Amino acid sequence: MKQIYLKLFFSLLFALIMLLSKTVIAADHPPVYFKNIKGQLAKAYRLYQIQEYEKSERILQKYRRASGILPMDVFASKLLLARIYLEMKEYGSCIALYQSIAEDKKFPLPAKDVSDYIDLLRRTGAITEAIEIADRYSRLMSGDVRFNHQLHSLKTYYQYKGMRGNNDKLYADTVNVGMPGSYIYGFQLYKDGFLFLANKLDITNRKSLYVNSKLYQFTEEEGIKPFKGMRNILQHGPVSFYNNDSAIVFTDNQYKNTGFGYRPYQQRNNLQLYTSHIKKGGRWSKPVRITRSFIKQAHRYSFMHPSVIKTDSVMRVYFASDMPGGYGGADLYFADYQYKKKKWNSPVNLGRAINTNGDELYPEVRQDTLLFSSNGLLGYGGQDLFMASLTEAGKAPFHFPYPINTQFDDISMTNDNANGMLYFSSNRTTEPELISLEQVFKLKPDMPLTALGSSIPEHIDKQPVRPSDSSNEIFDLIVPPVSKRYKTICFPFNLYALNDGEAKHLDGLYQEWTNDKRDMICIEGHTDQTGTETYNVKLSELRAMAIRKYLLKKGVPDHQLRTSWYGSVRPVAAVKFDDGKLNKAEAERVNALNRRTDAFICKFNAND
Repeated sequence: MKQIYLKLFFSLLFALIMLLSKTVIAADHPPVYFKNIKGQLAKAYRLYQIQEYEKSERILQKYRRASGILPMDVFASKLLLARIYLEMKEYGSCIALYQSIAEDKKFPLPAKDVSDYIDLLRRTGAITEAIEIADRYSRLMSGDVRFNHQLHSLKTYYQYKGMRGNNDKLYADTVNVGMPGSYIYGFQLYKDGFLFLANKLDITNRKSLYVNSKLYQFTEEEGIKPFKGMRNILQHGPVSFYNNDSAIVFTDNQYKNTGFGYRPYQQRNNLQLYTSHIKKGGRWSKPVRITRSFIKQAHRYSFMHPSVIKTDSVMRVYFASDMPGGYGGADLYFADYQYKKKKWNSPVNLGRAINTNGDELYPEVRQDTLLFSSNGLLGYGGQDLFMASLTEAGKAPFHFPYPINTQFDDISMTNDNANGMLYFSSNRTTEPELISLEQVFKLKPDMPLTALGSSIPEHIDKQPVRPSDSSNEIFDLIVPPVSKRYKTICFPFNLYALNDGEAKHLDGLYQEWTNDKRDMICIEGHTDQTGTETYNVKLSELRAMAIRKYLLKKGVPDHQLRTSWYGSVRPVAAVKFDDGKLNKAEAERVNALNRRTDAFICKFNAND
């Protein structure tokens, strides 16, 4: 009889969750799984909210091994742990947990986690699995804007990959700021150099990479140094200057009941906007929190990423915030300060053409043009960069083409009009242990990027792109341009030595490079998806370095070889599973295509 009652209880519990899931799917504030938690799970959740990730993870790992825990609490502990790994950009661990959670069909994932999981699968090339997850939740999330855009871009993913060759004249190169192993973003031009945010990666001490950064200044004369004069401890930025760089609005930590710039112990950490100005003697004034004038109880929400536009009568600050009244996630707003009245007007939401239930971040305003990033608008995946006109209300933003946008996170764009250069941050490079860090990239287009047209396929082809010489269901994920300037070198299983036949392909590439020796040669190493990612990253490095060594011997200068490696996360082919079964011979053909190194000539002058 007791077993019957237990079975009935869990059946009713599951029915209740499914009923609530429509609400959960629409808005995950707060997640239903964390509403009534107690004991160690509640403690871990509280530590997660104040970003004590190492302590929270330690509690969760012990909690999951305990006996007598309700199934929903086990699910909640896995969900919370996945969110910690996502915040820390430990994508390999995060994907493994989401895969485990997704197998438990008793408890539906909250909307945020569904979309985050789909983005993680897409960034690793697991498109078939991403579509399966999207199809499973399509009914419950039919009204979710971010999800619907994700579903469209998933089903046009192969078309997008085929379109990449159209932009082979564009090349985004990294900006070396001399801080390897750091999370770098918030790049801003400043006087005769630039500013950027950086947070040194420390995998033994898990802390947020987003809210514990420091602001650095770079000049040719003095190199890199901390930005002087700011009195706060952590998160010096992103920043925006006005009054000829004598005044600043910036993002900083605000901990309720603990004052300015202190470490949180009992309260959730939220970001706030502050202003400061240079006093006589060159010192910066004590920062003043301006967001307290925006709404009541502003400390309960985050305000971040300011961009200032100033006129004689008004100072307008554009920013991102998760304050109430938006479309969900973080939205973009502006607030005006009236000099005559000495007061702030209420913030104004930029509207549904720009904002979604995803996150819109990093606004940068120049005259009437807004640059920003979004993971809710229709894009390639993760955070993508967009441009919108502030004078044409309701007009859809322009989505920047590849190689600015990728299926990875592309954020924080700024425009150097004087030199015609665009700067932005992206985590498209893969580090060991599948931890991916933002780095700054630069690009100098020789034409207006809007002239390239839409970079998102509007219609979904019934048949994805696949090799013309094959009748099998092998999809091309990346279609290299057919050119003497682009060579793909294939390798046998688990090997990285260059054989004579493949070396001849490199000879042709070298001869093509001699036509203009100012160009760079880019080398990108890859593997198939066999084995662990840690091993694959090392194997892809060895393959890339074998190509580099050969080209060095041919006479290409070291400074004109740009070498990178990606493990298995950038496959060129994948197998479609129509009946859920995998043909081993077919799989080997796919693996053979992915065991490669791509070498190509980049139209880039190393002296620029």
